[in-house]
Amino acid sequence: MDEKVALMETYLKDVENIDPISDEEKEELITRLIDGDDEVVEDLMHSTLCHIAERAEEYKDQNVHFLDLIQSANLAVNESLYDFDGDPSTFDEYVDDVITEALENAVEEQRKADKISQKLVDQLNRLDETVTALTEKLGRPPEIDEIAEAMEVSQDEVSMLLKTSLDAL
Repeated sequence: MDEKVALMETYLKDVENIDPISDEEKEELITRLIDGDDEVVEDLMHSTLCHIAERAEEYKDQNVHFLDLIQSANLAVNESLYDFDGDPSTFDEYVDDVITEALENAVEEQRKADKISQKLVDQLNRLDETVTALTEKLGRPPEIDEIAEAMEVSQDEVSMLLKTSLDAL
């Protein structure tokens, strides 16, 4: 079994074993939080873990690993609890908004990373094609300035691409 799948299953089992708190307990914890009692943050955080996992399920087909989604939402909720100062009746909506924002940010960050990765792959392929063509044309390996001119990019960019391609090896 894949290690990430095993970790996910373990996490979900652990979350399922957390005893839910009653609405009265939750309201008391929220009131204490609003009054400045930071000791209740852990209990409130535990009370949201199952909901976070449920919400992360909605985003798991977005090319972000499930545990990464959960981690992003957990961190966001944990940080946001210290900032909550609203009416206790708005707590669940507040937490849900924080979860949604964290999950959407995680998905967007992954999209950007994928886009950057694809752009780099395209540039490295272009570099390889250019070096091959110049080597055939010149009868020797091309210099950086010749590659840069052929690719219509700076010498610094060619150097960075060459270094990246060597690092990949």
